[in-house]
Amino acid sequence: MIEKWETLERKALSDYRIFRTSSVIRKSRETGIKGEFFLVTPPNWIMVIPLLKNSEGQDCFLMVKQYRHGSDSVTLEFPAGMVDPGEVSMDAVIRELSEETGYVSESIVKVGEVNPNPAFMENKTSTYVARDLKKITGQSLDEHEEIETLLVPVNEFDKMVGGPMVNSAITLQAYLFYLRSLSPGVFNFGEGS
Repeated sequence: MIEKWETLERKALSDYRIFRTSSVIRKSRETGIKGEFFLVTPPNWIMVIPLLKNSEGQDCFLMVKQYRHGSDSVTLEFPAGMVDPGEVSMDAVIRELSEETGYVSESIVKVGEVNPNPAFMENKTSTYVARDLKKITGQSLDEHEEIETLLVPVNEFDKMVGGPMVNSAITLQAYLFYLRSLSPGVFNFGEGS
């Protein structure tokens, strides 16, 4: 039976502003083998899926188009961001939705949470769906953000998945949680675990 390994030692290595690194010495409870492992500790992240109707009455995702330094490309994603120190996830959702789109919502529901890469990352990414949106202001972007908002019809989004602009893993996991929220009996992943 696979069990959680015992942590014998943990040492902070570096702080890179948006994540920290550390090394841990861990020992298998089953076999007794030991090893050194390197971990990345980013802040927790939130992603919010805002839903609006377009001028034709179609259900649409309100998405953000922006340049991403990691992939050196322009992507189309759901609004997202880091949970600031001392902030709860729901406050981060409200803040990021307003900052990136200028909208607020009175109907926000959490639909899922995952670890982006449990092999070496220690954070969680939580997904929320926002309905009943109201435009209250313009965008209030961070210093290095350039974001354009777009309405993407929900029934066209799946054709874009995996294409050059919709290739963010956290966008795709958020979309899967959104689908599960519509049909809980169809997507039962994570139930009872």
